[in-house]
Amino acid sequence: RAALVGALETLRDSYAPQEMMIVEYRDTSDGDGIFRKYGAFLIGDELIPHHIQYSTEWLVKQSMLDDEALLRAELDYVTGPEPNEAALREAFALAGIEYGRIDFSVDADGIQVWEINTNPMIVGPETPEGIRLEVREHIAERIVDSLTRLARR
Repeated sequence: RAALVGALETLRDSYAPQEMMIVEYRDTSDGDGIFRKYGAFLIGDELIPHHIQYSTEWLVKQSMLDDEALLRAELDYVTGPEPNEAALREAFALAGIEYGRIDFSVDADGIQVWEINTNPMIVGPETPEGIRLEVREHIAERIVDSLTRLARR
């Protein structure tokens, strides 16, 4: 806290408060140093698990690890119910968002939200193979089905 207050005092002369943002780093890696960035879509009232991306770096933009067990865990995640549903629904509700993808990690204290993207990429341009292809096909099918149900309402 003291370091934050000191930094804010130093920056006060150069920046207006509305020009600053405070971001706290939270280490959500596991005992092996692997970070997991989860993603889940909210489409209307449907919550759809979207991905787990793995990396040994805290900034996770895509999966950097191709370990078979990790890939299987991602497939299990996207084909099952969202294990953090209540907390994710609360985060979407607090943000007033009915469509988007939330990116988050999980640690001993629960979910740690990284961002909610209201114009998310559904699937990337790459052509995956093997388990990654299964993951993508499942995600695409669930999202199309959800959007179709929403459009019919």
